[in-house]
Amino acid sequence: MKAFLTILILVGVAVAALSVRIIIKKNGTFRQTDIGDSPEMKARGIGCTMEQDQEARKQRCAIDVKNL
Repeated sequence: MKAFLTILILVGVAVAALSVRIIIKKNGTFRQTDIGDSPEMKARGIGCTMEQDQEARKQRCAIDVKNL
């Protein structure tokens, strides 16, 4: 039981430490880590894998329909 409480306290401290930026900074948010939302990645032509997969599926579907 003592070990469980110790682990619970450590996890709570870790969560609090990770959220310091949000708590202290007014209107604080986490940094954008999604590739699809990054302007630097968009400038390099790198997009979200989910979006690229959807586009590839649409193109593949369009090709199959034309070949019928």
